[in-house]
Amino acid sequence: MRYFIDSHDKILEIVNSNANIECYNFNNRILGKIFCNGDFKYIKHENYDKNYIRLLDGNKMGQCCVAGNILSISQIIERAIMSAKHNNDVTSISVFPRNTDDYPTPKIYDENIDRMNLSDIEQYILKTKSYIQKKAPGVECDIACESEVKNIKIVNSSGLAQGYKKTGIHMSVWLKKERNGQLFTIYDKASSLKIDDFHEFIGQILNELEWETLELKNIILDNSYSVILAPKILGQILVTLYSMNSYQFISQKVSPISKLIDKQIFANGLCITDSGCDDWAVNSSPFDDEGVATRTTQLFQNGYYKNSISDCETVEKYHVYPTGNARKKNGFTMPFNNNVSIILPNQNEISFGRMVKETKRGIYMAMANVDCNIRGEFALSSNNAYIIENGEVVAKVGDILKCSGNVFELLGYIDQLSTDKSIAKGNMYLPYALINNFSFK
Repeated sequence: MRYFIDSHDKILEIVNSNANIECYNFNNRILGKIFCNGDFKYIKHENYDKNYIRLLDGNKMGQCCVAGNILSISQIIERAIMSAKHNNDVTSISVFPRNTDDYPTPKIYDENIDRMNLSDIEQYILKTKSYIQKKAPGVECDIACESEVKNIKIVNSSGLAQGYKKTGIHMSVWLKKERNGQLFTIYDKASSLKIDDFHEFIGQILNELEWETLELKNIILDNSYSVILAPKILGQILVTLYSMNSYQFISQKVSPISKLIDKQIFANGLCITDSGCDDWAVNSSPFDDEGVATRTTQLFQNGYYKNSISDCETVEKYHVYPTGNARKKNGFTMPFNNNVSIILPNQNEISFGRMVKETKRGIYMAMANVDCNIRGEFALSSNNAYIIENGEVVAKVGDILKCSGNVFELLGYIDQLSTDKSIAKGNMYLPYALINNFSFK
């Protein structure tokens, strides 16, 4: 919606000149196809707008989110004004951000994706299917593929007027294999901001499909087993850590981190970083949804708490540095993670494949349900776990694996992180994690 960018002065004419107002437009063009049961069954062709208006009326925030162009800019603003009048919450925001000279320029746009049509997507799927059948003859596959092109624009009454374009390609794969009269299936998905052959992703799910067909074996777990956690499991744990790491919960002493300031939280010296400006990373952009420049923020360094992520309200309320983590979601603006990096100091590089080969007696957890609370206590259950003996996956665990513990202890037990990563919860790209002294409580 070019109106927001091209009509900054007109926006200011609609409301009182003393008012603070922010106009944010999100446009997304999606093309997609599904290959199912040997034929193309579905076509996705969408182009939609979302328009967000926020304004300050004294110490009250008013906002309105509208999909499409069903309302004029004046009508959207009028609804935002009404919401401010009926809002009982006081906001800490006094003014919206201004333009800055230090916006980063991460690589997030691939012209090849922007030019894709439905025929190109169809060929992309067939190419992936051919690769799968070449690597694993007899394996059946269903594949879904989508391309997307995002246009983000934001203007506000502080003079900010910015925009950017971002691409993405998403692949979902269902694999089926019959063995001894039993059908085994597995599903996974991957995303990239540029054209990708997804060969590493395909190789991993083919491995896990093969492991699904192994015999079931019940074992008695103890601390003698090494455990490898898949990125999906690590992602669930880190989402909880982000919640505990908010300025709000730390200041209210709700989070256990509030009692661990200046103390080593992770025994292994773990470092966790949030970055919104990495090249070709799924959550990268030059600025966040409030127009604040993205940056790299060290959350935990050498096992110690360093920072939390913020949006504009957090910055003013707690007098902290802006990190560029504001995201619009369900009509509201809140701090969310960008791209998460988790590393161990002085660790030798190791792939997931080598991690498995160097494990003499262990368990690989491919998927799990993880329930965590704000105190850091978690309960994990997995029915997709495999037994490793002398560097090879030899069987599937017959029972549901269950364990519980503390998030800080679990992360502090990590001995190695893989160089290869895959998509996890919240569009994080995370490594595989090896723990040699995993406690099955």
